[in-house]
Amino acid sequence: MSETTFEITPSSPLPDTTSPSPPSPSLETVAKFLETSVDWTKFVNLVNNIGSQFNDKQWRFFKAVIFESAIETFSGGRVKYVGQEKDGCDFIIPSLNNVKVEMKYTEDVLYTERSNIARTLTKSITLLNSKGTNTHSGLPSDYSNFILVVGRRGGAVIDKPTLSNYLDIKGDSITAVIPTDKMVFVFTPTTISQSSENLNVNLKQEILDTIARSLSSFL
Repeated sequence: MSETTFEITPSSPLPDTTSPSPPSPSLETVAKFLETSVDWTKFVNLVNNIGSQFNDKQWRFFKAVIFESAIETFSGGRVKYVGQEKDGCDFIIPSLNNVKVEMKYTEDVLYTERSNIARTLTKSITLLNSKGTNTHSGLPSDYSNFILVVGRRGGAVIDKPTLSNYLDIKGDSITAVIPTDKMVFVFTPTTISQSSENLNVNLKQEILDTIARSLSSFL
């Protein structure tokens, strides 16, 4: 049985933005890059193996970090994980002028559990959660150029200007329900092969073990 491993590395700094920004690549260019650079089959198999390990509210942050770190690993480093939550930026793509990409993972966001036909509209996606202090009238100016929307059965990209047409701005959050025909898909249920192999990966226990080892140094 082959073993899939990936490493969670410290967040990389965002690039210097004091110089004039180079032109942003097109939606089609970014989508094609993500489609061909990320091994989406490995990503989906990771999601399937993790299952419900991180569904408890206090663990959801770790789930996001794992999935986002996996994108860098499964792209061979061509997509860099930076994890700048406050700036709405999870990744940069160095070969595309360091374009910024935010990732939103939501189960069944693009496809239902059994259908291979994409939803007409996505499920609701939370873009910003300010916990009751939202003062924005739209997405912040420094929010990522592109948003990668991913579920276990599909992934698609939309650019920020198009996304801005579908925002639902509330006192505690900004959400969106997006027409899928405004997005470019990077993988679908028919372009990946989902393995039924259980790799017995218990990342939650590994994290707890790591914390316990670190705490023991204070004894």
